[in-house]
Amino acid sequence: GLAESEILEALGQAGKPLPRATWSPLYLAMADSLISRAGLLSFAHDFLRQAARAAYLPSEAHQSQAHRRLADYFARQPASPRRTDELPWQLAAAGAWQPLYELLATPAFFSDAWEINSSEVKTYWVQIEAGSPLRLLDAYRPALERPEAETDMAYLTRLGHLLRASGHLDEAL
Repeated sequence: GLAESEILEALGQAGKPLPRATWSPLYLAMADSLISRAGLLSFAHDFLRQAARAAYLPSEAHQSQAHRRLADYFARQPASPRRTDELPWQLAAAGAWQPLYELLATPAFFSDAWEINSSEVKTYWVQIEAGSPLRLLDAYRPALERPEAETDMAYLTRLGHLLRASGHLDEAL
């Protein structure tokens, strides 16, 4: 789901959100088909989501393009738990392995994502390695080769947990 403000901004053009005059009639027509969970709008029934996908995103290429557009939107947002949760999910859904790899290799983002949901971080790495030649150990090579240069010990601890969970026991030590 997306917040109404996220929908308006993502559908807007030239850095301006979609005008409310355009959004309101559409929203009112769909109101009975939508549900709000924690402020995020989504389809009230799975069959509606499937029908919308079949009508507007009929191929994997269309779906990937939509996820990439949402990823681009979230990439432009300031750091927040919402961005940290949504951006890697959209990149993974788009199969955008290189940008996801680079994002997770960023110490600050990795730490934030690990704190929100370490299981998802592990899942993203499994997806990256299954879908591309990119490897987890390469992403964190600077910290592995020179851990004494890292000033954020909490980051190294989180990284150690990821490495251990991924079966890289020597590197975790």
